[in-house]
Amino acid sequence: MTSNFWAPGMRGAVATVALLLARESVEEPPAWVGDWLVRDDREATVDRIRRHKLTLAVLPVLGELPLTQAQRESLVSAARFHRMRALVLAADQVAALGAMETAGIPAISLKGMAFAAQTTGDFAARVTGDIDVLVAPEDAAQATWALQDAGVRLDTDYCPVPGSPLFPAATRALKASLLHTAHTDLDLHWRLDVERSCCSASFHELWDRSVEVDVGGQPVRTLGPVDAAIFCASHGTTDAWSSLRQVVDQVRVDRLAPEAQVAPAAIAMGARIRYEVSRAMVAPLVGGSPHAGRRARAIAAASWSWLAAGRDIRAGTGLDDVRHRLVLQLGAAYDSPSALFARLAAAGWPVEDMAERKLGRTGDVVPGTYLVWGIAKSPSRLRRKVRRLS
Repeated sequence: MTSNFWAPGMRGAVATVALLLARESVEEPPAWVGDWLVRDDREATVDRIRRHKLTLAVLPVLGELPLTQAQRESLVSAARFHRMRALVLAADQVAALGAMETAGIPAISLKGMAFAAQTTGDFAARVTGDIDVLVAPEDAAQATWALQDAGVRLDTDYCPVPGSPLFPAATRALKASLLHTAHTDLDLHWRLDVERSCCSASFHELWDRSVEVDVGGQPVRTLGPVDAAIFCASHGTTDAWSSLRQVVDQVRVDRLAPEAQVAPAAIAMGARIRYEVSRAMVAPLVGGSPHAGRRARAIAAASWSWLAAGRDIRAGTGLDDVRHRLVLQLGAAYDSPSALFARLAAAGWPVEDMAERKLGRTGDVVPGTYLVWGIAKSPSRLRRKVRRLS
């Protein structure tokens, strides 16, 4: 969690998360928490808590934070809004899932309220912005039509229409607005990750391992604890852990699925590196030595640096941000350097002239540093480093 630069409020927000996680585990928080809370700008800390979607999560420790009464009340007010919002989302989710059930389509709720119910026992205990549903690939088109028949409007600017040549290749089938709630988005997925090799379990395997949780008084299917831990790690890594809420999510789901169970399942699902990255991300907050390789530790270090600086590379449109996103997405999805560079080459990177033996040397020496910084900045610069190593 080292960084050369911390944006105002980020130390306070990170310390708040560490305090929250310690209280949930009935343990003492790290020694640095008190100092970080006192020294950081309080108004900026409140702003970071809001930006990182932690207003609901921090309520149990709000009285321990060195904030003014007005600042506490602002967070309580924001939390009240998000709890009301969760009630609206819950109703919309039940309607959407009901439409698919009527059409005979099995569906699994991802993230959001189902995840909150699974990890905290309260579906409204986590800030949620939209609804995510997973169906089998062969059911994607039928699910789309079933949702439209139920009054969901298909956003064709976001995703191709079923039947078009692009539809089978899309990661998500649709992103639509439920007509009776103008501010609710619904993402229909038929894969857990954009990379087919990552989180590769079939829908039917995931369904067999799924569990039922209560969302707004209605039973909802969601991923089983082991699959949820892997998906949470994969989603967080792909997003460069740009939100502290993702770190909190990972710690909470880890309590339901011990590492001894998740690690072999992550290997089987092609998500080993992403799960290792999650170990390295949460270690500074919960203690312990992460079981993570050099590449995973380097990706986590880069993610913590961006997080500390208050930088969200998902929102960046510059070439560096696009490259960083690509490297995080692919660098954490492929174990073998040769497979990784083949995938990068397929994505348009000029790496075809790199010899196989040099790829092996790169992967064996310091893969994380070269993947996150070397490739992200310049493939030609990486080639020069590889030649020096050879």
